[in-house]
Amino acid sequence: MFLIKKLLHTLVVLLFLAAIRATSAPMDTTGLPITTRGVIHMDFDTGGRSPFAVTLGQYFLGTSGRNARDWQEILGFDLTQDVSGITCGLIPGSPAGSSPQGIFILRGNFSPAKVVATALRKGAKSKTIGKYAFIDVGSLPELVPFGKKRKILFAAINNRTLLLADEDSASAAVEALDGKTPSYKAAETPTTFAEKAGVPFLYVYLDKALFPSAKPDNMETLLPPDEVQIVLSDNGHNVAFRFAATYPLALDAQRAKARFQALLGLFRMAPSESRNASEKALEEKLSQLHAAAKLDGTDRKFNLSVNYPTSDAIWLLANAAPKPGAINL
Repeated sequence: MFLIKKLLHTLVVLLFLAAIRATSAPMDTTGLPITTRGVIHMDFDTGGRSPFAVTLGQYFLGTSGRNARDWQEILGFDLTQDVSGITCGLIPGSPAGSSPQGIFILRGNFSPAKVVATALRKGAKSKTIGKYAFIDVGSLPELVPFGKKRKILFAAINNRTLLLADEDSASAAVEALDGKTPSYKAAETPTTFAEKAGVPFLYVYLDKALFPSAKPDNMETLLPPDEVQIVLSDNGHNVAFRFAATYPLALDAQRAKARFQALLGLFRMAPSESRNASEKALEEKLSQLHAAAKLDGTDRKFNLSVNYPTSDAIWLLANAAPKPGAINL
């Protein structure tokens, strides 16, 4: 999972860098192979209008050590102007239970010739797949960490699409982008699930094939969900978070709910008269967050929803989250 975690961290950084852009990118799964079983989509336009998303990006930007100009010199396009959205497809690893393969499709405005020329000028190695010139990420000094575990390639497919994938997945993605094979069709966000969340800047769908299989060895074993959906949005007044999972058995949904209840209990601080003003403020914010979390569900379904003031979410990020340098991504 190292590669996926590193790249998802980079996506959050990109969301901040693209915050001032004005073009949107609704989720488009064209180019994700039919074997895809999960999708993560970030809409930079919606995220750019979200005070919380921008602050979250600033938070993670502290771990990147680079600004927008640095990234432009590395990649050959302007992250603050040229990227409108990113869709990540997840393909189950082989053998079952191993780390999934990730395919990242960036939508926006790109110059294929400039992307290749920028990389080659830095001494990068290229490889042709189909009719496209792919750059070996690991051959770029600034991006070596991304190529340590698996060979990663990227190419500007056309002036609207850039593809980033490991070597094994790049060929399948190219065939899907060219229409030679079918592309994955993502499950649509159910209206009832998203109606109170607004337009999401983050949408996640995960199929059971992405979760390690488990055989119940005792009555307390929780089987993996059949599917998971996550939505995160911010209308400027409230951050809305939605988590919905469907489990094989109703008992598993009940167990999941109980575990989430225990997890939410960690957000509560025991009252104490010895706390200073900032600690008391934190206690109050966490108590409000705990109260805002709603757990429900029927039969095999389990839902968690949180509606929390944007200003308070930003305050918690600034005052309660670990410092970026302390996070091992």
